[in-house]
Amino acid sequence: MSIRQLQELLNSDKNIKINCNLLRELDVEQALLYSYLLPIYQKSMLDESYKYFNNDMYISYPIDDIEQELGLSPFKQRKALSKLEKTGLIKIKIGQARAKYISINEDTSCLKQILCGNSFERIAKDLYTYIGQQIKTFSTKNNLDFDSKYLINPNEIRTLIEVIKQEQQDVYMHSWNTQKNENKRLVSLK
Repeated sequence: MSIRQLQELLNSDKNIKINCNLLRELDVEQALLYSYLLPIYQKSMLDESYKYFNNDMYISYPIDDIEQELGLSPFKQRKALSKLEKTGLIKIKIGQARAKYISINEDTSCLKQILCGNSFERIAKDLYTYIGQQIKTFSTKNNLDFDSKYLINPNEIRTLIEVIKQEQQDVYMHSWNTQKNENKRLVSLK
């Protein structure tokens, strides 16, 4: 069997697109469930098969379909949904007969924060560790006796990371607003 045949087998209509950064920042079950729910939510919008609760659009949560298609038990689904709700990516409502309804947060800043913001915290920790290792190596080579924790102020690194996060978010929001304005302009031209 060739690589091409293997790819054709995998490229069936049962694919789910999962962002690798999302997999890195969330649990596998969370990333899988979120990526599975997005096209269902979009299809529900097109089919107009949704309900409104407090001005938010909700879709019926297909617990049995998800268990069959993804192999996630109801317990794993509840756990993943709870974590997704805590991150702000979704909202959950319980309807009549304990039916679940899901609303996807359409504000992209929440997802951008997860994809980009968490990585900055990891960078800060890695930077702090790296600087500490470099100082320790330098002090050992030069027979110096001092503790690296007194040379680096973690609050200064955190402040720097917060400034970088804010700048990145500003860039994203600027590009988002530019795209939104361009879309409005194109619609008005039609």
